[in-house]
Amino acid sequence: MIRRIVRSPITAGIALAGGVTLAGFGIADAVGGNDSGLSADPDEVSLVEDFAAAVTTFDAGRIDADIDRILSLGTADFETEFRNEMGETFVADLQASGSSSSGEIVAGPTIQRIDDGVAVFFVVVNQQISAPAAAESDAGEESPTTAAAPQSRVVRVGLLVQVDQDEDLVSSVQVL
Repeated sequence: MIRRIVRSPITAGIALAGGVTLAGFGIADAVGGNDSGLSADPDEVSLVEDFAAAVTTFDAGRIDADIDRILSLGTADFETEFRNEMGETFVADLQASGSSSSGEIVAGPTIQRIDDGVAVFFVVVNQQISAPAAAESDAGEESPTTAAAPQSRVVRVGLLVQVDQDEDLVSSVQVL
């Protein structure tokens, strides 16, 4: 069943929630560390921590509130991009799955660079995704059951989070 969770469109959508492309950045920038001696603003670090936790923590029973929490940390342009990345059926699919997730920061946020009023941070989050177990019905189809133990999977997610320093809000995120 764990294999099914990893391959499901719900899990892919969860892992990509907020996975809006941050143009011009690659993994090399993210893992290169902070050799430039840049100093991160403590308020921006706190914003990135809050955002990384929010974008990797959700519950199917309160997904609308979870999305609102994520969007409250971003710019208006971020909201548009985020909703486009989620797709039209993300919320309904997640609610139907009964899945939940909890994110815990394991590294960072580390400032990568500052350009023209935009600070870019790298952060790594362990995201534990849980889904109700499924049992086969008489018709041979899978159906959720409360009798079986939920399935769980931990996914390590790297994020490049772009902060608009004028608005003190997230303007973009790239899931690595």
